[in-house]
Amino acid sequence: YMTTLPELGGYINESGHLNLPRFEKYLIKLSDFDREHFSEIFVDLKWFESKVGNKYLNEAAGIAAEESKKQQNLKAQENVICLDALEKTDSGNVETSKTALEDELEDDGLFEAEFRQYKRTYYMTKLGVEVVSNDFLADQAKCYVQAIQWILHYYYHGVQSWSWYYPFHYAPYLSDICNISELKIHLDLGKPFMPFEQLLAVLPAASKDLLPKCYQHLMIGDESPIIEYYPTEFKTDLNGKQQEWEAVVLIPFIDEKLLLEAMAPCNKLLQAEEKQRNRHSECLMYLYDRDTEFRYLSPWPEKFLSIEKCHT
Repeated sequence: YMTTLPELGGYINESGHLNLPRFEKYLIKLSDFDREHFSEIFVDLKWFESKVGNKYLNEAAGIAAEESKKQQNLKAQENVICLDALEKTDSGNVETSKTALEDELEDDGLFEAEFRQYKRTYYMTKLGVEVVSNDFLADQAKCYVQAIQWILHYYYHGVQSWSWYYPFHYAPYLSDICNISELKIHLDLGKPFMPFEQLLAVLPAASKDLLPKCYQHLMIGDESPIIEYYPTEFKTDLNGKQQEWEAVVLIPFIDEKLLLEAMAPCNKLLQAEEKQRNRHSECLMYLYDRDTEFRYLSPWPEKFLSIEKCHT
């Protein structure tokens, strides 16, 4: 960031608004870390491939043959241009220079090809896609930029969309977040969940007792229209971490429309006290007052003790 900032012409964050052309320049610099990381394991990958006798994955996997051919043609044209330029230099050094350049271009081309395949394998394995197309990568980049802008809006201007969420368990490679300077980011405000809707959207079935009884069957009942979102068994992915609690929990993202439709028939079964809890209200501020002291009775004595000396 310190290296890139003087070249940007201003800040990336302009009072909560993401300056996309500057952000893209910053990402280009950050993408060097992708290649540096891959270069550290590149030799190990080649050793592994030599042992198993096959490519790590076929170079063409995940891209159309036409796209692959176009990439090869472009690379060949670059090689010809570079070699033509060399032939016009001092004749005594031409053959040596041509050989060195050919080796370097071959190594660079191999590295980039393996790097692209390594990233394709990541998307195919982690996100379960069969074809890592340009459209797929563009969508990944757009969603990531939307997430950054949503966060900036949240801290500077408040919530700009109650319904938006990042729709993937994994982020894209930095080197794939490109061509974003002209993106148009639109967020629909929507409306916030009611408290019980929020709980049902985020809690696991094991925490069903935190919800009114009229909703609990939605988390455990075989006939529930949203039972698929409360699996009792699911996969986790440590994704390079050491502790189990750091793992990515691979459960599906709940469908807001299905959730609200499933809850609608149950809403009329809420008790009066539950309806009182299930509403939006003003925020309350509690202040300490040394001159005030009283015993505050616990509303749930089986779980929480009363406050004997309350100074609120």
